Amino acid sequence: MSKPQPLKLEVWSDVACPWCWVGKRHLEAALDGFDGEVELHWRAFELNPSASRKPRTDVDYVDLLVRKYMVSRAQAQAMIDRMVEVGAKSGLDFRFDRVQP
Repeated sequence: MSKPQPLKLEVWSDVACPWCWVGKRHLEAALDGFDGEVELHWRAFELNPSASRKPRTDVDYVDLLVRKYMVSRAQAQAMIDRMVEVGAKSGLDFRFDRVQP
């Protein structure tokens, strides 16, 4: 009998995206429970290639979300709180108070 072929995964991810980090943790957990061989290839993908390369001092992360998604400050803060909560469940410590948009 021939050897089983490895599971080939190609993951496109943006290192600046908190949800991509959560997805990475979930993938790692899934692969820990997988008995077969895995061939994993990471690929870079910029979700916002037009983003400034220089840190902005005129806005905080909440303001950035307000402008990007056209939501209220309360809604933007709720989005951040949700990311922090989900990240913590995945063992990640998101510090959006330190982000320089």
